[in-house]
Amino acid sequence: MTFCASFLTAAGCGAPSPRAFKIYYGDATPAAVAALQHYPLVIIEPGGWPAKQVQRLRAAGVQVFGYVNVLEMAPEYRLPPSAQLRLKGRPVAVPQWGTTLMDLRQPAVQAALAAKIQRIAAHRYTGVMLDTVGDIDDYLTGHPRVQTDLRRTLADWLQHQQHRHPKLAWLQNWGFLTYQQATRGLVDGILWEDFSAPKIAADAWSQRWLDYFDRTQTPVYVVCPDIASLYYAQELGLHHARNADDHYDQLTKE
Repeated sequence: MTFCASFLTAAGCGAPSPRAFKIYYGDATPAAVAALQHYPLVIIEPGGWPAKQVQRLRAAGVQVFGYVNVLEMAPEYRLPPSAQLRLKGRPVAVPQWGTTLMDLRQPAVQAALAAKIQRIAAHRYTGVMLDTVGDIDDYLTGHPRVQTDLRRTLADWLQHQQHRHPKLAWLQNWGFLTYQQATRGLVDGILWEDFSAPKIAADAWSQRWLDYFDRTQTPVYVVCPDIASLYYAQELGLHHARNADDHYDQLTKE
């Protein structure tokens, strides 16, 4: 993965670490642009970022990834209720965010996602961060046929997008089994949120995945809730960001 090698050693002016990155889904205020230009890599929500501000980050040497939610219904996609994924006639709820899963197999869903990726490519981002992929692992364990079908659909759709936008790089948030079974070789790294040192260090499941990603030489980007977890990630040689929870609308210091 030549892309990964290119930004592992990149650092903006005053960057805290060549392996640090930042997630920020707020708007492109002057303060946000000034703060983010010090990171080697940032993940932003394209809706709040005009092309001019994106290019200011790129000009500062920052690798800029655009957020794309690939599995959960969102108002920005303007999809009808029929785009929901239904199991036994009922939508699949995502209680944490008060939404439901989309059916990625539907052409309308794929078209909505493709339109956002087209805007990202047009604004010359470095790449795309595919969020909510982990929903395939988390919400469909009792429906293996649908789970397998969505994994295959995701891989096929991703290959198509890569053919259309060969210059874009791709990160995947969670969905470790989906990565292992369907998207490995199609994405350039894994994002691992809620990387809490006390839990990770003592959890056999987490240690198995750390070992797997190490053996497969998969770049891993972890979001740490506190400074102790950040130090643990640094000791493991992982790309790291600090954020107390799963909300990224405010800029916080490392």
